Amino acid sequence: MIMRATARPIDDPNEPGTVYDIERPDYDACMAVVRTEVPTGHRLLSIQVDRD
Repeated sequence: MIMRATARPIDDPNEPGTVYDIERPDYDACMAVVRTEVPTGHRLLSIQVDRD
């Protein structure tokens, strides 16, 4: 499974956001990585999942 998460700083709404591409065997494993990769003070804008 590949997950693409986009996040940006909460206090900077003009920033386009940072994209994190994460490949793990399942959704829970991907989300665990998202929680550690996305810095504190950032908001997730979107999560796209490709289950191939």
